[in-house]
Amino acid sequence: HPTAHIYLTIREQRSFLLSGYRHQVTHTGHSWPSLEDFLDSERGRGYVAMAEYGSLTDELVHCFGRDRVHVLPLELMRSNFEGYFERLYAPMDLAPPAGLRPFAANRGPDDTYVRLKASLNRTLPTDHKPTLRAANRAGRFLYQHVRDAVAPQLADRRRVHWGEGLSFRALEVLFARQNRELGRLTGLPLEEYGYLT
Repeated sequence: HPTAHIYLTIREQRSFLLSGYRHQVTHTGHSWPSLEDFLDSERGRGYVAMAEYGSLTDELVHCFGRDRVHVLPLELMRSNFEGYFERLYAPMDLAPPAGLRPFAANRGPDDTYVRLKASLNRTLPTDHKPTLRAANRAGRFLYQHVRDAVAPQLADRRRVHWGEGLSFRALEVLFARQNRELGRLTGLPLEEYGYLT
């Protein structure tokens, strides 16, 4: 549509990938024992492709025009909630609705919980189809009780962290290049929000 506005909300790539790993392990039944294993998987590579913001924005600008593509860092919402929504509504000549309030902090699961969940996902059935056999139901029941009763007590508040190996360095080089391209296309001061440049 010729008057459409395309909005792309982005998140600093390392934070995005860490969050994706935690989500995949704790909510979808996957069992990667580490962030590096996740990033080496097909699903992890999909997350990396989604984090190539420069290429994605370039393609959107090519299809819709620079004045129709708007990139908003999630970090702006965290640091300037009202400013984020002003930028969201401004291209449509609208004001944000009255009464918008920042969200409560959304802290992800602890490192111990993520690792326990990955281990349980490898050893216990997690199929949720209605035709589960009794063994699958028993396994799911056991998993849910271990998850709900044991994992929170084991949590030591450590977090899954970005690594130091060559694969992580290669991703940092890729993301810095992508972010420089994104900055060129949008004028966003990405380094101010902690993005690699």
